[in-house]
Amino acid sequence: MVHLPAFLMRFKIPPVLLLVAAAGWLIRLALEQSWANLVEVCPNTDVLSWDANLRLQVVLDQYQDFRDGHWARAVLPLFDAPTWPPLRGVIALIVFAVSPGGPNTLLDVSISFVFYVLVFPSMLLIAFELTRDWLRAAVIFFFASVLVIQSQHLPVFGVSAMLESQGMFFTLWTLFFLHKVYERHEYREASIIVRERRDLPGKRRFVWGLLIFSQGLFHTKYPYGVMLILAVVALELIRNPGQIIDLLNLCFARHYGGRAWYHYVLNGLKLLAIAYFVIAFAMKSEGSSKSVKYALYAVVLIFFLDLQIYLYQYRNALRRLIDGVTRHVYLAVVFPAAVWMLSQPDRVSSILGTQQHVQDASRSFFSSIFTDVFDDPLPFMILLACALAAMAIVFLRTLFLRGRPVELPPGTSLPDSFDASGTLSDLIGRPMVAVTLILVLQFAILEILTGNKQLRHIFHLIPGILVFIGAWTMRLPRLIPESGVKNGGVLYWLRRAGVLTALIVPVAIVLPVLFRPGGLMAAPGASEYLASRPMCFTGPDRASYEPVRWMALRVDPDRRYVLINSFHDLATPVHARYLASEFDVLLRMRTLERGAVRNDSKYRWKSWEEFDRVLFLTPGCVDVVRDTLLKQRAAELDVKLTLAGRHSYTIPAPPGGVSPGALCMREYRIIQ
Repeated sequence: MVHLPAFLMRFKIPPVLLLVAAAGWLIRLALEQSWANLVEVCPNTDVLSWDANLRLQVVLDQYQDFRDGHWARAVLPLFDAPTWPPLRGVIALIVFAVSPGGPNTLLDVSISFVFYVLVFPSMLLIAFELTRDWLRAAVIFFFASVLVIQSQHLPVFGVSAMLESQGMFFTLWTLFFLHKVYERHEYREASIIVRERRDLPGKRRFVWGLLIFSQGLFHTKYPYGVMLILAVVALELIRNPGQIIDLLNLCFARHYGGRAWYHYVLNGLKLLAIAYFVIAFAMKSEGSSKSVKYALYAVVLIFFLDLQIYLYQYRNALRRLIDGVTRHVYLAVVFPAAVWMLSQPDRVSSILGTQQHVQDASRSFFSSIFTDVFDDPLPFMILLACALAAMAIVFLRTLFLRGRPVELPPGTSLPDSFDASGTLSDLIGRPMVAVTLILVLQFAILEILTGNKQLRHIFHLIPGILVFIGAWTMRLPRLIPESGVKNGGVLYWLRRAGVLTALIVPVAIVLPVLFRPGGLMAAPGASEYLASRPMCFTGPDRASYEPVRWMALRVDPDRRYVLINSFHDLATPVHARYLASEFDVLLRMRTLERGAVRNDSKYRWKSWEEFDRVLFLTPGCVDVVRDTLLKQRAAELDVKLTLAGRHSYTIPAPPGGVSPGALCMREYRIIQ
């Protein structure tokens, strides 16, 4: 094991404290300035972005239902959750309940901000666990923190109500516990090879940690969890294809290869499912109707339940067939996510619909991380090159030295000797290699399986990528062979120069980023940093949302309204559809304390007995098609509607332009 030079060992504490303190000061400055800018400068803190508005709308309804004693109706959306997982809603409900002022949009933003804050100490702790050295961890923490702060978009999402910062936090700790699970397996294999019993790290706390944080990631955003599952399954297929083939043989050749009648039925369903995937995805066909998706869901559910029963019956045989890593990954990551996903058919439908959605199709995630994520991509590229060099050395040493006996030096805290021998399968299963491949595979899965190339889909991976690139960079000088090298020799000095270089270069290359135009330390201060990125997530123009605020003030806060918001229709003009979710939120906030506003749904509301009035939003006050639909809806519920008020807002024309149109809100009395 390569140690730091003696003079560094004697003076290690001051550099650690200096780097951690410097990074902490920069983080504190960036966070304070970002939050102050949101509260004091941003003009639209009463509304959120489109997705965040839709999530907040559901939470506000639940908040009112809990308060009014409708517990069943309040809890049901948490278990339904077809589009967005329930975790963020649960957190928001708790925060709103304990807040003296009740719900508001800034509180919702503060949840994301807290997760963004937690990302930074998480990077330090995980860097230490990867390196087991505070100086190396401090170096990784410093440059990773600077690159996160100086990224173009991560600080912006930190002061929004979006889910990206929550995803960063759970991704970091999921990667850490994956590393620990693979590390424990490596310890066990090393102990078996050298025939020496070792005290192994505690299995249960790592598996429980992986369960908690991987499911936290899955319940942050379903695509995050699906990407992780596909990546770890692909890694296990690459790492140990033999045991996977044996498992498939056990499940399919023996289980589905029988002659019982239900085997023929299951095999027929299996062929139908395969045909669907080939037609709908490989050939990019529009096989996405709800009936087709429900049929696919039924097939998958039947196979899943049948297979789980079979695996449970033969669980003892499986313990001998597959190793502990595969079992733990399946039980902690794959199985609970699959159970939750298959407990509601619309979740499967939503995931399939997301996969087929195309947006920014010409872009590539692999190129975007170099061109669009950071203010200056050069430091990231240099560190990535160092990390790739370390990975290449590990691969080449494994390739040329595989098959040689493995020696585990006594007192080794990590089995670093595995970097010098073993098979390619052993290499893929090593903790750093495995987690790095999981990160790369998630990029590849996004690149291949979705046409939706929005840059934000990779933001949750960025802190994890930075920490693991740093860990590889710190390992680079330690890969220079130590055995047989005399003090004063070329390799002796090369190794020590490499250690110093690995510690100095990451800090040196990120410092100029702080002082360049748009940097946190650029003159005249943090104002340049804030001005160089869109820190106001809902835009700097207050007038954009004035029609919604004006309309909300016309609503009686004491009444209970059912809202028919036609602005959500795809056929609605852009100027109206742009404000659809803002109307949902601001109308609810207006009536939150004493009244209510609920969006109408023929599936949820079988009657309007709970409501006093109908609010009807249309692009214009004369709308024959939508008026006809309103009359049909009233006839279905056997109620009569009488007009109680009409409010129209004409959007001002831009300088030298033409007004995009008017927005109309009509209010009707409900006569049962």
